[in-house]
This record gives sequence, C-alpha cells and structure tokens, in this order.
Amino acid sequence: MPGPAYLRSDSLTLCTVEEEDLAFIQEGFNDPRIRKNIGRYTPSNHAQQQTHLEERITEGENSIYFLICVDETPIGLIWLFSLDYQRGKGEIGLWITPDEWGNGYGTDAVALIVDYGFKQLRLHKLIARVQESNAASKQIWDSLGFTEEGFQRDEFYSDGEYVSYYYFGILADEWDRDSVNANVDFT
Repeated sequence: MPGPAYLRSDSLTLCTVEEEDLAFIQEGFNDPRIRKNIGRYTPSNHAQQQTHLEERITEGENSIYFLICVDETPIGLIWLFSLDYQRGKGEIGLWITPDEWGNGYGTDAVALIVDYGFKQLRLHKLIARVQESNAASKQIWDSLGFTEEGFQRDEFYSDGEYVSYYYFGILADEWDRDSVNANVDFT
C-alpha cells in the first residue's frame, strides 16, 4: 500500500515511498524493459533495495522519491536527485510499468514534480537524460517545454552496446504550468 498522497493530478497521485513498496520498486528496477531505459545494469535484490531505500529515500537530502499511483495502485517511480540547493538545480528520474506506457502518466508525473521543484523547493533548473532510442520519454520532455541542451555519444554500455543520451533542461522562468498539455490540476 502506498504511503500518503503528496501531490495530485487529475489522473494520478505522487505518494511517499514506504518500506512496503520495496517489492514493487525492486521489480521495476529489475524489469529488462525498464532497466534498459534508465541505465541500470546490475540486478537489485531485496537487501540492496532496502539499503537504497534507507540511504537515498529516507535519509537522503539530495534526492526525493515518489511512488506514482493510479487509484492507489503503484504504476511507477519518479525522483529528483543530485539536488544542489546552492546552485538551484536537480535532475529528474522516472519509470512507468510497461503495462501503463502510452497513457500519459509519465507526462503528468513529470509536470507535478517540475512544478513542485520550482514552486516549493525554489530550484532554478531541472534536467533530464534520455536514451537516444527512447522516443516516448523524449516526447515527455519536449511536450513540457524542456530544451534539448546536448547529446552525448556512447555514454553508457547496456545490453552489449553503447547507448547515447539526449540532455534536456528547463529553467524556472521558462516553466509555464498553465500551458502544460497534461491532466494536471495544480490546485
């Protein structure tokens, strides 16, 4: 059962991550369809996921994790990491379970966390990395007004080949939540 709701849109809720969510998160990070797109190359067992939860989720000042839920059912994970409050920047990570791909949940979750990062955390810039082959993820950043800031060739080795990444960024004064084409109600 997910933790309490922290942020809401018309279609989903971002909830706190609780110990009971470990099995879901572990399954997602180990799913070949997900791990390929997020650059994971080693398996994650329960003990490793527990350590990750303790070090990064519950005690970490440099990251904030949310379970993405639809009708109290977890469908993904979104997180802000490499948070640098002095410089006012952070990076966004995201995965959605493959059964829910194509429903707009990624766009809605990102819109919520971007708004949260700029309005509540007073960040100045948010960035995201997307594998060259992940057109659906690239579309999320494009649709929310992120600017493609760079391309790094052969940045990561995955499944027997090197993969390249697009880098996207958005500044707080570029974020126009009123023009977001997502099912997000920011009230």
